[in-house]
Amino acid sequence: MEIAILILQAVILVTILAGIRFFKRYVQSKANDFTTKQDIREIAQNIESVTAEIESVKAEIQSVNGDIESFKADIKSLKTAIDSVKAEITCEQQIELAEDVLGLFYEAGEAIAAIRSGLDSDAKESMTGLVETVKKRLKQRAEIFDTLESMKARFITRFGQEQAEPFEQIRQVLTDIRDAVARLNEFEAEHGQAYDEEESEQLISKMKKYEAILRSGYEDVDEMSEIVDKAISQMEEICNRLTVRK
Repeated sequence: MEIAILILQAVILVTILAGIRFFKRYVQSKANDFTTKQDIREIAQNIESVTAEIESVKAEIQSVNGDIESFKADIKSLKTAIDSVKAEITCEQQIELAEDVLGLFYEAGEAIAAIRSGLDSDAKESMTGLVETVKKRLKQRAEIFDTLESMKARFITRFGQEQAEPFEQIRQVLTDIRDAVARLNEFEAEHGQAYDEEESEQLISKMKKYEAILRSGYEDVDEMSEIVDKAISQMEEICNRLTVRK
């Protein structure tokens, strides 16, 4: 009987110990589950927080990109405005250059006409008188021709080499006048200062040719005046064309 009681007590004790152990494991398991849920909840909250921050950063980046695009548009607009102003300035400069050159052609035409207008009132009616008069007038008006020549390079640089012809025509007229002065000086030195009708036909022909260069209206057809008028007309056409195009 006592043995049975001891066995029963032992079984009860084992059962109680097993229950305690099971309960302890159960409690631990529940605690672990609770901890895991808490961790998961915190992780989820952290993820949501990070996601929100990422969205905020993305929004800021988009805003910055928008500012950059706006800035680029402003820069492009400014560049367009600057280019437009530059074009207007260039256009005005080109028109001004064309007008200045055309004005110089008018002055050069008037100067050449004055140089070839015959003897001064105080000059002696002779070949020497004509030569000296022309030489003096060339010197008095040299600045006009020098200025025109200096403008030639700028004009051609801006508008092209094909626009050089009128300049060359004026230069050729001046070259012919200076050459005629030199040749008539030689004739005077060799054959006397007065126009000698008894000179050979060849000499007389040469002298008349050079005199026609120095004196307008000396012959029915004034080649020098025609060349000058042609040069001025060509320059007028060039400048009008350039002005219309700009």
